[in-house]
Amino acid sequence: MPYAMFHEYLKEIAKRETRSFTVFDNLKLAVGNYGLLEMYCDETGTINNFNLLLFA
Repeated sequence: MPYAMFHEYLKEIAKRETRSFTVFDNLKLAVGNYGLLEMYCDETGTINNFNLLLFA
């Protein structure tokens, strides 16, 4: 299933609305900075086309 980054289509909105967070001490996530990036399935006929992927 192919995905397209939200900021590829709506750069100015993505620049304003993209969020990030920093993990300092956690047993399940590595310490570091994380960004929340929206990706949408751009495959024709797909009904559930929203997914959120977490990148470190």
